[in-house]
Amino acid sequence: MNQQDDLIHHLQQTRRQMAAVVWRVLRDADQADDALQNALLRIWKMRREVTTHSNPPALIVRICFQAAMDLLRQRIRNHTEPIPASLTDKTRQPLDGMIDMEAQDQVLFEIAKLPHQQAEAIYLRVIERLSYDEVAAVLGCTASTTRGHVRRARETLRQRLASSMSQEVCYDSQ
Repeated sequence: MNQQDDLIHHLQQTRRQMAAVVWRVLRDADQADDALQNALLRIWKMRREVTTHSNPPALIVRICFQAAMDLLRQRIRNHTEPIPASLTDKTRQPLDGMIDMEAQDQVLFEIAKLPHQQAEAIYLRVIERLSYDEVAAVLGCTASTTRGHVRRARETLRQRLASSMSQEVCYDSQ
């Protein structure tokens, strides 16, 4: 098999994971499509590194995650946030579902503000449910370093989310 065939094989193997990663981060079909296109372009440009990587599917998922996070960070910087489909379609989700989605979005926004390694580590470990060894392979570090990234990310998220939740409670009670 040549390099192009190897790459196509790995892309076919991970296509569902690729779509799932960008959707979980962005929760917008148009932006998810854009992120996938950006990721595929990056993957094509890095095809030699991808096909020779020790875990090509993990690297492909990481590139997709990075492309989605780039778009999410851009959305945060521009403060332009599309209205979620659940808000425009009154029959789709009850109020509880909207609250859950809002909380998930807030967590993803806070993850996007973390340092790059911590954001990737916490996302892959907690949301994608990869083992520490798998996350370490994706990040190119040891499992103990990965544990440190995840621990620091959790601490930061806990502080940020606790303070934002207490501010919302105070604001709502006034």
